[in-house]
Amino acid sequence: DDSLSKPLCNFDNSNPNGPGATVPFGGLVLSADGQTLYGTTSEGGSQGNGTVFAVSINGGTPNILHNFCATGTFGSTPMAGLALSGNWLYGTTATTTSSDDGDGTVFAVNIAGDNNGMTPQNFTTLYDFDNGGGIAPGARPLLRNGFLYGTTYGGVVNSGTVFALKIDTSAYTPTASFSWSTPFGNIANLGYG
Repeated sequence: DDSLSKPLCNFDNSNPNGPGATVPFGGLVLSADGQTLYGTTSEGGSQGNGTVFAVSINGGTPNILHNFCATGTFGSTPMAGLALSGNWLYGTTATTTSSDDGDGTVFAVNIAGDNNGMTPQNFTTLYDFDNGGGIAPGARPLLRNGFLYGTTYGGVVNSGTVFALKIDTSAYTPTASFSWSTPFGNIANLGYG
């Protein structure tokens, strides 16, 4: 049965700065009803800085939920998958395109709103990283009890951090700072507590 190996959608890399999303990088998350896959692309979109997209499990053209832009603290280059809770997708970007130090963000996208991707009610930056608290988060965030957990490069001794971000207040806490190695990969949820 070749239906298990057919592409559900194709990303258009013929114009990386055009409306097409390119370079899906961070894995997918499935909607609660099992009908929609959500993910990120690290390039492409209308601003060329990556996207958040949705695609039906039956295939079709990806629906762009957010285009990362080159201004402000919106972040760019999402390199990780997403966490889903209710109508909100949570994710990270590896860089920030603002005039600050460009160390990445944690963001949220409301999937129940108007999907033009640029309206404030649909997208919010929850946290803008600086080197003391880590840089370039690259792992899919783990959502548990109102906190997002993740890993970064950088940090106090420049070998990475594990962080916790309270999503309703954006209170950020580096929970561990590595002195011997940089964390790489996702945090596991083993279902405890």
